[in-house]
Amino acid sequence: MQVRLASMEALRPETTAGLMVRETLEDYSRTLHILAHPVGVTQDGRVGSGNFLTLQRSTTGGQDGDRWDSGYGGGTVSLPHAWMRLNRKSQTFTAYWSNDGVTWTQIGRTTARPAYPQEVFVGLAVTSGGLGKNAHFEFRNFQNLVSGLLPISDVTLNEGNSVTLGFATADPDVPAQNLTFSLDPGFPEGASINSVNGLFTWTPNELQGPGVYPITVVVTDNGTPPLSATNTFTITVNEVNSAPVLASVGNRSVNEGSALNFVVSASDPNDIPPNNVTLSLDGKPPGASFDAVTGAFSWTPDETQGPGAYPVTFTVTDDGVPPMHASETITITVNKTTPLRIENLSVSVSDGGFSFSWSTRAGKTYKVQYKSSLTDPAWRDLPMTPIISGSTASITDKYGASRERYYRVVEVE
Repeated sequence: MQVRLASMEALRPETTAGLMVRETLEDYSRTLHILAHPVGVTQDGRVGSGNFLTLQRSTTGGQDGDRWDSGYGGGTVSLPHAWMRLNRKSQTFTAYWSNDGVTWTQIGRTTARPAYPQEVFVGLAVTSGGLGKNAHFEFRNFQNLVSGLLPISDVTLNEGNSVTLGFATADPDVPAQNLTFSLDPGFPEGASINSVNGLFTWTPNELQGPGVYPITVVVTDNGTPPLSATNTFTITVNEVNSAPVLASVGNRSVNEGSALNFVVSASDPNDIPPNNVTLSLDGKPPGASFDAVTGAFSWTPDETQGPGAYPVTFTVTDDGVPPMHASETITITVNKTTPLRIENLSVSVSDGGFSFSWSTRAGKTYKVQYKSSLTDPAWRDLPMTPIISGSTASITDKYGASRERYYRVVEVE
């Protein structure tokens, strides 16, 4: 705000007049002043006649004569052109004086401690300079220049969503001056404002939710000196639970009587911190097993289960709010195995070992399976691989203490 002091009558050593900011309208409220002091000196003799002063009552109920952080008095009061201006930017107040209302000189600056509220009372302040004494003051050209930004409502949104805001302004200067927009330090990462049109944009990321973010917008004109206004609002960012990720499993194929083993893995990489995840299986074939903790799947289909196609669904669920999940349905194909007709079989038994060989077909591979009893539900693979030499394959099995064992040769497609 600014004003021109045009005249003062009935002057005394302590007669002053100027601008004032008040925290409240109560008696002895905290105040800030810039005052014209045309004659005399202050009680402590700090400033001579014909100067401007910066004073404050820094505590409620205190003396109305405390110094500002920098500057106290200066300039030259030249009636009827004693111009004064008070500028507020957040909690920083700056005082200026001028003798023509065009060229301004800073006289003092201070930061309010504790902070003043967003809305304060502003106006004119005078003192006659003596108890029961009268004085006459004439002010001209009063303007409240700090109301350049209109209030805006607080905003609530989910992380990952965008907010775009525009700020209405009012520059009382005639002609209107150019305005520049900026954000006070402390604004959240990723937020920005267009310095020309004041368009504010922000998309809070995963790390920024949940959270509450006070943001102060500053608009500054290009006058002399530049004046600014601020507006503080709050953006509340809600946490959003993202779905966990199930690593691709893919379709599987197995021969009847052979073991199928694989591990399903999952994680929650899109939430910070990550949620706990739990695995589950739907459509488990008879005889199959699944460990929900380790994700280990195991199945050896028997002869009654091939040929066949078995759809199974793996699901991962997190413990976020609300719980989210991801699934994959795969098909396990069980191939029918046809016993091979063994040609040119040669068998020998020696030292607890059973050896035999058979004729092979070009381009084919083989494995040997066994049972200790024909009543066993499934054939088991021998751990060794048949040795193929030319058109003949051979294998030796150390059967140990077992007195009975049944074998079959499987041609692998």
